[in-house]
Amino acid sequence: SKCEVTEVLYSPEQDPNRLTMRVRGSKNAERIELFVNARGFEAPEGESGVFLASEYRRQVTFSSRVLQGYNCNYQHFRSFQRLDPDSVKLNILTAAYIDPLNPLYMQTFDK
Repeated sequence: SKCEVTEVLYSPEQDPNRLTMRVRGSKNAERIELFVNARGFEAPEGESGVFLASEYRRQVTFSSRVLQGYNCNYQHFRSFQRLDPDSVKLNILTAAYIDPLNPLYMQTFDK
């Protein structure tokens, strides 16, 4: 069966750091909550035309078919570099972090 998003709830006036998605056809989730827990940005001194930004996010899944939902923490790092007045180069690096409550956490090599 095909997985599809049936509803997206986002109210930036009430909480700009939370988004809820309801899905159908997934064996792992019926609802997914996305939270932005931290944001950062800077324009480094001496680096004309460079801007750095990051967002730290948490994803939590809920399902009536799975005993424990899946939690994931990840961070996007973006660097913007002005190439000329009409163009910008964007690099994105994504880091994923295992949740300390995940049973697999104790198997990681650098807790």
